[in-house]
This record gives sequence, C-alpha cells and structure tokens, in this order.
Amino acid sequence: MRFWQVDPVRQPADQNRSHLTEDAADAVRDACVRLDRAAGASGSLVGDIKEILATAPPRRLRLVHVGCGTGELTAEIARRLSGWPRAPSGDGLRDRASLELLGIDGDRRAIVRANATYGDRLGGCVEFAVRDIRTEGCPSCDLAVGSLVLQRLDASEAEAVLRSMAGAARLGGVVSELIRSRIGLAIALAATWPPAGAGRRVAATLAAVRTARSLDEYRRLADRSGLPHATVRRTWTQRGILTWKTAEPLDELIPGIACA
Repeated sequence: MRFWQVDPVRQPADQNRSHLTEDAADAVRDACVRLDRAAGASGSLVGDIKEILATAPPRRLRLVHVGCGTGELTAEIARRLSGWPRAPSGDGLRDRASLELLGIDGDRRAIVRANATYGDRLGGCVEFAVRDIRTEGCPSCDLAVGSLVLQRLDASEAEAVLRSMAGAARLGGVVSELIRSRIGLAIALAATWPPAGAGRRVAATLAAVRTARSLDEYRRLADRSGLPHATVRRTWTQRGILTWKTAEPLDELIPGIACA
C-alpha cells in the first residue's frame, strides 16, 4: 500500500497490544494524544456534553471517559467543564452541578501514567481506573464519553462497546472517532510528525487512520448497536462525532467526588 493511500475498505486492526514493547506502546499512546490535540477533541466533546447535560438537575453528575489512555483528554474535559453550568432559570441562576469524572482504560501502564500526572492536579474531581470495557462493561454514569475507542475494534466488539456505554449512561453519550480519508490521513500525519521519535508515531498514525471507519460505517454501527436516533456528523478535522441522548429521568443521586 502506498504511503498516502487509504483503502476504500477498512483494514482490520491488531487489537492486542500486549506484544508491543514499552517504547512501541508509548508511541501508540503518544500518537493518540497528538491526534486528539490536533482535532480539538476536547472542544467538540465538551460542546456535546454541555448540550446533553443542559437539562440535568443541579446535582452531582458522573461522567465516564472510556479509553482514557494517559489521561490528557480526560483532564482537559475536566478543565473545560470546571464551574459549569450556570444556566438561567425562573429564579435567576441555577445552582451549579458538581461533576465527577472517571477515566477507564484496559492498559494498566497508561492508567499508572494518568494517575501520576493528573491524580492530584485536578482538585480531586477526576479518578482513573484499570477497566476493560469489552470484558467488564461500562460503569454506571450519567454520561459516557469516548475518543478513539472504536477504531481498533472489529464490528461486533465496537457494537458491544457502544451498547455497554448506552446501557450504563442515564443521559446519553458522545464518541469521537477518526474518519478514514486521505484528508484525515494528512491531518493526522501532520499532527504526529515532529519532533523526535516520529517514526513510531507515524506508523501508529497510518495504522489508526487505515483501520478507522467512514461516516456511513459509523452510522451503520450506531444503528446496529441499538442507537438508531444517534446523530453522526463530520468535523473539519475529519473526526466522526457520534452523539445520543436518552429520556431516562434522573431520580437517583450518584455518590462521588465533586468538582468545585
């Protein structure tokens, strides 16, 4: 396959990273961080998160970030949501809802790094835990969030992950994924190229884009996962944003850690 070629048919991914050396695994994680940063993933996710949570009562809300990796995106979401919301109501300003974020990932080394980097820097409102959603399911929450969690999974596993997220989240969910396209490949390569150690990141980026899905494939994936009313849209950075809402009432408080 040529360097710039993106096959119209999705390439199968190597889902098992256990065989990777620590340096190679770090390169894959670093590529994911750079891809999220270049795509402005936190901004697009937070916009949808706020829209879904806008009707929630002023109470403690729990967000679960599936596939959090080393925690950079989780931390950025927490920062962007800090002090939110303060929405007008009939009595003036609605009381602020407190937020708890739980980042989960099946990669133990990534979670160790996340806790070491962010565990004590976000006012105690973010926690990280080792959990493989494919085998252990998504923890109960108000809203489930994911970024680059589906691209390495085959259709049956991706559907199972989406069903697990949808079943666990009371209000809904938001998932941001790469789109398989030549423009997306160019953006991704530009994001992961400099400076040192680029070779491993570029290889990881090429594999990520070529194993990503098209917008139509994400639409079909949502339909087969029991989310026919989900919206699927493209961003200018060639991300597919899958968003769904549920109508389940929020009667029950979830104990957790409040983000002041």
